[in-house]
Amino acid sequence: MVDNPVYNKYRLNNELQPIIHQELKIIQKINSKYPYTLRYKPSDRNAYQQELQRAELDTKQLHAKLRIVAADSIH
Repeated sequence: MVDNPVYNKYRLNNELQPIIHQELKIIQKINSKYPYTLRYKPSDRNAYQQELQRAELDTKQLHAKLRIVAADSIH
């Protein structure tokens, strides 16, 4: 897990770990390919959105409160 100076009580929750891992993977891909811009190639943007959709599918399997937390994080 990446060190983060912001405290989040859900960060160590075992049920949220697959979603957190997926989000971090996407962020690392974006930062490595586009470190100084938010203008992505359409093909890359579609790939990132597909990966986020996979995370959303994992979110649907969570309990109500954790589902809300995960959905907010993805969006």
